[in-house]
Amino acid sequence: MRAVEKDAAVQEFLDRGCRHIRVKSMHAEIREELGSHIAERMDMLASEGVAEEHCAQEAIKLMGDPDDIGRNLHRAHKPVFDWKLVVLLGLLTIVGLFGLLNVQMSGRRIWMLAQFFEKKLFYVALGFVGLFICYFLDYRKLRKYSGVIFCGT
Repeated sequence: MRAVEKDAAVQEFLDRGCRHIRVKSMHAEIREELGSHIAERMDMLASEGVAEEHCAQEAIKLMGDPDDIGRNLHRAHKPVFDWKLVVLLGLLTIVGLFGLLNVQMSGRRIWMLAQFFEKKLFYVALGFVGLFICYFLDYRKLRKYSGVIFCGT
């Protein structure tokens, strides 16, 4: 594998493949995986008698187009936003707000009720903003603060 890491053509192949993958945290794993496939093909070609200088070029040709590989890997590793969950959460929030509104309507004046309902809507919207921040947050970056977060909560 050492020859694969140093070969400029292999590095260009890996760079072109990773260029299409937007999830940057997957680049190291994908580069390692593709590099190991290239190394296996280089070993196979060397055992067949292909000259050492040409093994990398032939292995890259056997791998195929790096742009196609990168696009396919992007489709496989693309983070998927779960819209069903968001719609379900929104519907449950609306049902909860209307239930709260119905309970609070008994014995209240209309203007007080509107003010109360606006406050609840504000806090629900604030909760949704917090939810989306937590959804897109990369929790692996918080690992070094896990003890402080645990004790703080």
